Amino acid sequence: MTVYGLLSVTLDKSTKTQGLQVNVPIERTKGERWSLSLAPSHHKVLTGFAAEYMPGLFKGIEDLSEAALPSFGILSFDRMAHSDIGSSIDIFRELTRAIVRALTMEQVPETPNEAFALLAV
Repeated sequence: MTVYGLLSVTLDKSTKTQGLQVNVPIERTKGERWSLSLAPSHHKVLTGFAAEYMPGLFKGIEDLSEAALPSFGILSFDRMAHSDIGSSIDIFRELTRAIVRALTMEQVPETPNEAFALLAV
């Protein structure tokens, strides 16, 4: 089974906020065709924040314990790419969890195995 998703998030802690603010752009269309698809002849990859995958982003944030979330700042979802084949709410839930954990890591893993172990917690 193939799964496909791309997600980019930034965390701005330069502005003191009351708690964590999460910004997610939601677009009315599924997005524009992305020219960097790895298999353009087999499936169409689109960019943009398609509303159908938003529950995955929100659930991914909800899944994290308060200790795993930044205590303050602005978490902004910047870029998303998805495909008719392989993209799902679940893949974006997992991507959200992994990327937020990576942004809040106190130590930088030295090997890929250490990174996977830290993200799996």
